[in-house]
Amino acid sequence: MRHTPAGNVADSQCALIIGLVAGALAAGLASRQFAPRWPTWRDAARGLTGGVLLGWGAMIGLGCTVGTLLSGTMAGALSGWVYGMSLFFAVWSGLKIKQVILP
Repeated sequence: MRHTPAGNVADSQCALIIGLVAGALAAGLASRQFAPRWPTWRDAARGLTGGVLLGWGAMIGLGCTVGTLLSGTMAGALSGWVYGMSLFFAVWSGLKIKQVILP
């Protein structure tokens, strides 16, 4: 095992990230729809904008959606359940709006 100043590179969090990437690659290859390509300028701009908005939302929300939802519901806190229902409604609303704008 190699050690870096930040800690052990081969810890469980690193294994989780590697497993997620490997699983996504395996699913893409199994679906026979995996085709690497260079992004267009529009795709790159959309990805950058989405990343900035996600980072901004995590910053003003004082955390990430996964931590708020999973930690809150596992602890039995009402806030976790309220957040989960709000998140579901927001995603549902966003998809409905997208259907109207981009049929």
